Amino acid sequence: MAGTNFLTNSSTWTSGSIAFSSIVERTWQHLTTREQRLLTDSYAPLEHGFEFIDLNDLDEDCFRVFCEKCSLALAHFRVNPPQNELP
Repeated sequence: MAGTNFLTNSSTWTSGSIAFSSIVERTWQHLTTREQRLLTDSYAPLEHGFEFIDLNDLDEDCFRVFCEKCSLALAHFRVNPPQNELP
């Protein structure tokens, strides 16, 4: 099972593949066209059948944008959870 781990000095966030897929897809939907172009390489592994995104090469501004949109996606997810649909 694929998933993701997010580590900071004060917290750890881990998700399984269904949660991961929902969050990264909803994050992508919150990005503007320009932001999507900037993050295309990060999302490329998904296009090749892998269950991860690569944020290692993002500069500080792109990473900040990704985090902001991820927060929006999570907030939207809590308000509107998927109803019997898999991502």
